[in-house]
Amino acid sequence: MALIHHIDHPFVEGVRLGRVNRKGQYNLITSCIVYRLGNTTIDTGPPREWQHLRGFLEGQTVSQVALTHHHEDHSGNGHQLQRQFGSTIYSHSNNHELLSNGLKLSPIRRATFGNVKPFTPNPLPAFIETNCGKRLQPIHMPGHTNDLVCYLEPDEGWLFTGDLYVSSKLKYMTVAEDVGDWISSLTAALNLDFDTLFCSHRAVVNNGKAVLAEKLAFFQEMKQNVYTLWQLGDSPKQIRKRLLGNEDIMSLMSGLHMSKQKIIDSCLDDLQGQ
Repeated sequence: MALIHHIDHPFVEGVRLGRVNRKGQYNLITSCIVYRLGNTTIDTGPPREWQHLRGFLEGQTVSQVALTHHHEDHSGNGHQLQRQFGSTIYSHSNNHELLSNGLKLSPIRRATFGNVKPFTPNPLPAFIETNCGKRLQPIHMPGHTNDLVCYLEPDEGWLFTGDLYVSSKLKYMTVAEDVGDWISSLTAALNLDFDTLFCSHRAVVNNGKAVLAEKLAFFQEMKQNVYTLWQLGDSPKQIRKRLLGNEDIMSLMSGLHMSKQKIIDSCLDDLQGQ
């Protein structure tokens, strides 16, 4: 089973795509939600699930896509949407070269999500106007990636966050993530006028500002704790063991593409850059 469930919201249609285990349970990270507002989708889902996404969109006009970032679970069906629906795909310019050439994935990511074929991304307009009376304002929110964009529907108070939220605390960070950018983007998001958060993995979160505030507090506290131990003379590895413990199977399986150490190192980089 790859089409897991539909998202129940009065004005926004959504579907979670991904794999389930034998008990019918889905993994939060290896599944992803595609939202639809009239003729516009937010993200495209992982390429392995194209047949199920196509079924979800059957009979619909998908003239445009608002892409949150380049990761394969979000951009993976861009090629198919352009080819079969003629969709215009908007994304941040930081990912245009990557997406135009097709993503080069590690074997484990390719086995999980599938191959991402090249497609042509377009520059972000000031607003993306849908045919259902809603408009989406793109807001650059780097941290998770340098191309992450959230979309604010200012009249409804909705914020489509991609991977800005997902969880209030991180166990690992990838090599591309940056603590300083995380803190800046979360601070900026909390200054926006919204209440409902549409997460690409957690679905609809009604207390959106509260969960983003928790995540901001996590990074601020982590940075302060790292600074304290650094001042006491601990090495980066000693700090990681004190605060986060040893690297585990998830880090090792990723080839340390994501790791606990990256959280510590990024905190130190941000502190030394101030």
